[in-house]
Amino acid sequence: MDTRALLEWFRQQNEGLRTYSSLRELCAKDMAPGAPDAAVRQLLVCALDGFIDRYFGEPFTSEVARTARENTLKMLEEAAAASDADAAGKVAALDKLAFRQIAD
Repeated sequence: MDTRALLEWFRQQNEGLRTYSSLRELCAKDMAPGAPDAAVRQLLVCALDGFIDRYFGEPFTSEVARTARENTLKMLEEAAAASDADAAGKVAALDKLAFRQIAD
C-alpha cells in the first residue's frame, strides 16, 4: 500500500486508537531498507508509536481526537506529495515529518 493509499484509507476511518494502531501496522508492513518511501514510513511509525504509547488504555478527549486526526492527515498528505518529489523535495518532506507529532 503506497502513501496515497494509506491517506485514502485513513480518511475513511474513525478517530479511535485502533485506527492509529492499524495505520501503524499498515505503514510498517511494506517497510524495508531501500523500499520506496521507507524513510517516510519509518517516521510515520515513530510518530504513531508515540501517540499509541501515550494513549493506550487511556481515554482521550474529543479535542485530542480532532487534533490527532488533523495532524495525521497533514503528515499523510505531505508523505503522499513527497513520493512524487525530486530528491531535494523528499529530503525537505522528511525534515518536516521528523518533527511532527500526532498530538501534544
